[in-house]
Amino acid sequence: MRRPIIIIVCIFNGMLACGLLWYVLGNPNRNSRPTAVQNQKAKAEPLTDAEMWDRASASDSTREAAYYLSRIQDGNFLLDSCRPYLTELGNSETVAFTEWPFLQAVIQTSGARADSSSGLSTLSGITSHQGLPLTLRDAAFRSLVENTVRFADDIETLNMTYKVIDSAFEEGNSLSETSLQAEHFLSQKGIGEQGRDALFRERLTKVLRDSNQTTSKRIAALNILTSRNELEGAATDELYERSDTRLQTAILKNILLAKVSVQYDWLREVRAMSPEQEQLIQQILQ
Repeated sequence: MRRPIIIIVCIFNGMLACGLLWYVLGNPNRNSRPTAVQNQKAKAEPLTDAEMWDRASASDSTREAAYYLSRIQDGNFLLDSCRPYLTELGNSETVAFTEWPFLQAVIQTSGARADSSSGLSTLSGITSHQGLPLTLRDAAFRSLVENTVRFADDIETLNMTYKVIDSAFEEGNSLSETSLQAEHFLSQKGIGEQGRDALFRERLTKVLRDSNQTTSKRIAALNILTSRNELEGAATDELYERSDTRLQTAILKNILLAKVSVQYDWLREVRAMSPEQEQLIQQILQ
């Protein structure tokens, strides 16, 4: 290669290297530009408790509202903010549908954050308030029962909760079924008033055999009896014959699940109403 060409190439490479070095070290605007990481950090500024509350109250779903309420650090601020809503519910007859999701979250959160058994009394009042939507009453009922476990040593709390359970059982709606599940939940936790266990078994058996009860409630009683190992003697041929197809299928499933020692020879005479029933009967008789 000719010498002039070599010199030109060397000069060009030198100029290119100097230009790159200037860009890396000498460009004053390069480091001042915000990076993606810096932008993310700016967006990730933690919200204050008040901002969390505002977001919760503006939420369209219970899950979203509960998420923001759960992130509030100041327990006193949270309970003080919830209290007016709970008090108003206790005195209200109508509640706008759009408010239900947020109010459900408030009910759940206030129960979970209650720092004493007296904090559950408002939930008892909401559950018993028959003028309120069942959605809100059910939320209060479940929160009351779940958090009664934390104050199980307090006799007044137990008396209050069981009074609500007994009252709900007498209602002709979904709360009656929920009352069975609520008492079963407490029983599984080893919580209960003296003599309640025998009373509860009697209540379950009565519901199961009462054709005036809804099928879903009777199935709930049936499932609980099986869970308590008390199905034996309850699932009789007489009960089966007087049940609708849905309850019959549930009876067969529970007999199979319970594996009780009683012989169910009467099932040999049963005429299955569906392939599912037919298969369940064969599995039981094997």
